[in-house]
Amino acid sequence: MNSLKKTLFHGGSFFLVQLLAKCVGLISFPIVTRLLTVSEYGQLALANTILLFMYGIGKCGIPKSLICKVSESSTKQPWQLYWSGMLATGMVSSLVSIVYIVIVHITEVFFFVPYYFFLLPLIVLSRNLMAVHLAWMRAVEKITTHNILSSCFETGATIVGVVALITIAPTLSAMFTTRVIFEGLVVLSVVVVISKYHILWPDYRTVKKLLSFGIPLVWLEISMIIMTFGDRFQIGYLVGTGSVGLYAAAYNLAQYTTQLLCQPLILAIYPLYNKMYVNEGAENTRIFLGTVINYYFVVALPLFVFISCYSADILGVLASEKYTPAAKIVPIILLANIINGCIPLVSAGLYVCKKTKLVGQVTISAALLNFSLNWMFIYTWGYVGAAVTTLITFLFLFFGIKRKSDQYLSLSINYMRIGKFLLLSVLAVFPTLSISGSSIGLLALKGVLFSGIYLLLLVLLDREIYSIVRRQITHD
Repeated sequence: MNSLKKTLFHGGSFFLVQLLAKCVGLISFPIVTRLLTVSEYGQLALANTILLFMYGIGKCGIPKSLICKVSESSTKQPWQLYWSGMLATGMVSSLVSIVYIVIVHITEVFFFVPYYFFLLPLIVLSRNLMAVHLAWMRAVEKITTHNILSSCFETGATIVGVVALITIAPTLSAMFTTRVIFEGLVVLSVVVVISKYHILWPDYRTVKKLLSFGIPLVWLEISMIIMTFGDRFQIGYLVGTGSVGLYAAAYNLAQYTTQLLCQPLILAIYPLYNKMYVNEGAENTRIFLGTVINYYFVVALPLFVFISCYSADILGVLASEKYTPAAKIVPIILLANIINGCIPLVSAGLYVCKKTKLVGQVTISAALLNFSLNWMFIYTWGYVGAAVTTLITFLFLFFGIKRKSDQYLSLSINYMRIGKFLLLSVLAVFPTLSISGSSIGLLALKGVLFSGIYLLLLVLLDREIYSIVRRQITHD
């Protein structure tokens, strides 16, 4: 199986898992937004943002480091890498949790701190250990096992949280308590099962190597979190938690969409291009990644156009009418997330050449830009300013990382062809505007009509797509 077909195969299997997780997320989205007030939903967004910061520091870049080491390793004891990664992540996550608890206790002297904030470290430890295990599954290409476990973990955590809101109490404390129990039991079960068959003591030198590769990525991950979620704190401080709730609802809609597209691609592509670079060289890797980027925009741009046109209707149906004022920022955030989803592809040269420090430098610069602009823009335009800042900083990050990565592995992006995909998407959406109404059934009808017209225009007006379809039909 060649690399492009393997990417499509793995990406397709990852897509099914993400589709299930996002479907559960989309089903839970209207339930949670209706059970919680806008202010409480804003508090949930702030708690999840704290979790993301703790995830980023606690993982310490170990999952990506593990994948890279497995790709280039010739060791006869690969499970030593696994347990070394688990040990490193467990130690760093525990240290982060201790520091967090101390900070929360100090904060409690001056402000009221809800009970569920003390549960967050337990979620961090479980999630980070699971992230290492899933990264190992991807590295050794045990895709089916990865997908089953990832699906059960993600969808299960969402389901138990929603069930707790409905059956126990519509409070964040009930939601987080059940998540801690469920996620802890799943991770404990995985560790027990693996240790029965593949127990091997971690190696200190291996732990050190994993951390030396991964530590620069901490700055990358933290900076990315600042750019994507840090603005919630600035909105809450400058405008209030009600605005945080509106902003979070719009952001979640945009993120559900882009993650459904980006996450399967990222999960599939990272181990594949690392192995291709080692086994086939830079030129084949460069051509392969350029092809993947083109196909990424084939799907991303029609999603952007359709959701931008109907953001108010979609947000009203999913989250309820009280969140529709935030529909105006959905196109801005959606475009920002699409650009962000392409960054793992254009940064490939820095990863395969072990230049992760350069990734961190550019990302830190973008995070500082984001933080600075947010104070001005949120103060002037409210949560709309945060959306504009997000778009500006992701554009800065995209071109900054691509410029540095191209010094090691130059990728060619056909911007004219991307423009054609955008034009075809705009042409395809026009016929759907004649259908009035905003019910879920009518939205689905518009989506089907739009998809059909876009695919027809794509096959007729793009030679490469036409050739692929023709070969498939004629079995040539």
